[in-house]
Amino acid sequence: MIPEQKIYEPVKDLSTKERDRYYVDIKVMNNILQVIPNDIYNSVDACEDAQGTWQHIKKLMQGTDLSAQERHSRLMNEFDMFSVKIGESLTSVYERFSTLMNNMDRKKIKPNEISLNTKFLNSLETEWGKYVTMALLSHTLSKEHFDKLYDNLCQCEPLVNASRAKKNAMIHWL
Repeated sequence: MIPEQKIYEPVKDLSTKERDRYYVDIKVMNNILQVIPNDIYNSVDACEDAQGTWQHIKKLMQGTDLSAQERHSRLMNEFDMFSVKIGESLTSVYERFSTLMNNMDRKKIKPNEISLNTKFLNSLETEWGKYVTMALLSHTLSKEHFDKLYDNLCQCEPLVNASRAKKNAMIHWL
């Protein structure tokens, strides 16, 4: 079977409506091609009309439904598996958690406040135990944001660091 080839008419032979459409298509195509990154351009430069180019760019930039589901799944898994690294500071934990939450917000994935706060508090090391308990007792987890919990826990960080140092000194002494 021979592939179908398009036969293009000279612009002067097109009807007024077809000619207007042709020029609009060229303008739109030029505008699109001027603003896309080079790697995307290389993928779409063979498209023949603005609509086909736009559809291809949209798919490349946003991904397919399958890639959106994969991103959602990956972010939820990252949220579920979030934990503190041994010896990590409260600030570092907060920054990593905030980054994860920002990524989830960008993809419109929003766990409820109780889940966020519980995850943040439970991810802290055992030295934070009594301060986490105090936070749980003194805050309404469904209404507070983890930023406020972090601000309150920052006040306890010197005590946790002193406890950590004391514990390490005892282990080292043994």
